[in-house]
Amino acid sequence: MSLLFFLLTEVLRQLLLHRLLLLCRLLLRRLQLCRLLLRQLRLLRAVEPILLELATDPNATIENALAHLRRAGLAAPGDKIVIATDIVAEDRLVDAVQLRTLR
Repeated sequence: MSLLFFLLTEVLRQLLLHRLLLLCRLLLRRLQLCRLLLRQLRLLRAVEPILLELATDPNATIENALAHLRRAGLAAPGDKIVIATDIVAEDRLVDAVQLRTLR
């Protein structure tokens, strides 16, 4: 009985380790893609990419980004800001572009 329990726990441990390794690889790949995107955006005229943490609320993420721009001196009140993002519409993501005036 104890040998069977040991084998089952060992198999479970190996499965969990395998899944954890896959998740780590996926997260690393996503981070590499973010950095690649940042480098590519720098090639575009008048685009300065900034990598920020995402909040659970999309509006909070945008507000955090706008606050970062103000603190960094990259934007001032009255500046027009273009926000390219996606929004959830029913069961799918839809690309969205917003034009906001910085307060």
